[in-house]
Amino acid sequence: MPRRYLVAKDATLRTTPIIVVTGDAMETDLERARHAGADAVLVKPCLPDDLLQTMRALLSESADLRERGRATRARVADQIDRSEELLGRSRATVRRLMLSRAHQRHDTTTPPAAPPGLVCPTCDQPLTYQRSHIGGVSERHAEQWDYFECPAGCGTFQYRQRTRKLRRVL
Repeated sequence: MPRRYLVAKDATLRTTPIIVVTGDAMETDLERARHAGADAVLVKPCLPDDLLQTMRALLSESADLRERGRATRARVADQIDRSEELLGRSRATVRRLMLSRAHQRHDTTTPPAAPPGLVCPTCDQPLTYQRSHIGGVSERHAEQWDYFECPAGCGTFQYRQRTRKLRRVL
C-alpha cells in the first residue's frame, strides 16, 4: 500500500521512517518499494551494520526535519502575532479617522447645552443669544461655541462652553 495512503489513515506514521529489506534485486521492484513510501530499500543479504547505519541515518534525518519543523512553526507563529498586532493598530487608526470624519459639525439655534445668560463686559446689558456652533475633534470630544450680540451695539461675542470664557468676535 503506498505511503500516502498509510499516512492518511494513521497520523503516527508521518514521522516514522520506513525501511524495506527485500530479496528482489530487480530495479523495478526497488522502484515499486520506493513508490509505496519506503525511505530506504536494502537488498538481502545485507549486513547488520548496513541496516544499523541506514536506520541511524534515517532517524538523524527525521530528527533534523522535526527540529526544522519546530523552528519553522515558531517563526510562523511569531509572524502571525506580529501581523495581528499590526492589523490591530491599523484598525484602531482607521477607526479613529472614521470617527473624526463622521462627527457632524454644524450651526444650530437649539444646542445640546443651554446657553447661559451673559452680560456685556463693556456696558453691563444682558446679551442676546444668536446661535451656537457644535464642533470639536469627534463626537466624543464635541465642543459648543455660543454667539451673542449686545443690544447697545458693543459687538458680537463668543462664549466657549468648555473654557467658560467670553470674547469679542471681530
